[in-house]
Amino acid sequence: MIAVAVVAATSLLLFAFGLNLLYLTVRAMRLGPPAARRLATAGEPRVCVQIPIYNERYVVERVLDAVCAIDWPRDRFEVQVLDDSDDETVQILARRVAHWRRKGIGVTQLRRTARAGFKAGALAYGLEETDAPFVAIFDADFVPPPDFLRRTIGAFDDPSIAFAQARWGHLDEGYSLFTRLQAMAIDFHFLVARTWTSATARSCAAGGPPTSKTWSSLRSCRSRSTPTGGSNPAGPPGAFSPPSGFSARSCACTHALRSSFRRRCISSPMGSAR
Repeated sequence: MIAVAVVAATSLLLFAFGLNLLYLTVRAMRLGPPAARRLATAGEPRVCVQIPIYNERYVVERVLDAVCAIDWPRDRFEVQVLDDSDDETVQILARRVAHWRRKGIGVTQLRRTARAGFKAGALAYGLEETDAPFVAIFDADFVPPPDFLRRTIGAFDDPSIAFAQARWGHLDEGYSLFTRLQAMAIDFHFLVARTWTSATARSCAAGGPPTSKTWSSLRSCRSRSTPTGGSNPAGPPGAFSPPSGFSARSCACTHALRSSFRRRCISSPMGSAR
């Protein structure tokens, strides 16, 4: 009897879950086409790219190389590698940072004496070291395309937009059946679920693990649980307009972003490859 009850309860839950997926799909299909965004080709604002790192020795060079290859005027582009590592990642990063500095990229390896607030604390620490009005955040296992900023910065022509997030792509989607299934689930999340919730302003959360964003005119950062996402250059960024009086935040920023700031956040890289 217990086994029958478990099967029945599980079937009921799966049925409800399936209905929810169907509902979101229908609602997303009824949305109109997104408004065309300006491709930034002139008058580019200053942008600070933050890369929070903790013992990521296998992928740090890849993400740093991709970020430093982003197409943006070098006098309006800075990179903060927020390095809390305690292994050989520190030395790997130091060599790569020196390489890009020799090429004229304004990249800095920022280290703290203690990991207070963990990744959120590192992001907050980095914000104190820049006055750039736009901040893009990429996690260590992401690979942003060179035109990422040019394709996303136009979302902020609308002064009500607080942050933008592009969907994920996948570097290893065809590796196995498991990666294909995982890619399908993530694609549904960004192409259907997030599309509808963003268009209807039902959530200020950026979906996905703490990774990357671009902030706009946020007066303060209050607690609201949520992560950030990745990007696929083919996918349009989702944008959220926070209700009056509400201060949105990235889950990557959690409680540690307590100080007031006025920035716009862009979220997204291209595909996780872990």
